[in-house]
Amino acid sequence: MRKFFEGKDYLTLEMRNPINLKPVLTDNFQEIKKQRFLERKQAIDLYLTTNKNVSQILIKTELSKKEFYQQLRRCFTLKSNGEIYGYGALI
Repeated sequence: MRKFFEGKDYLTLEMRNPINLKPVLTDNFQEIKKQRFLERKQAIDLYLTTNKNVSQILIKTELSKKEFYQQLRRCFTLKSNGEIYGYGALI
């Protein structure tokens, strides 16, 4: 288990599976906004689906450590209905 998820028992394996995260339609995004979203999404996906350490992910996606963890927290924050924000939080 990734360190970020330790002690967060409310985040089930199903919730952490990127296949189960609702997609975000980026067709109408301005190019810079779309690129930023895709970089953040790639970082989250790498964190969830590979054994790459965070430093490797940051190099590949050109995110700062602060931004990466901020986006990771936002992505897995619970809404009042018990669902996570998911990729929508990365916009």
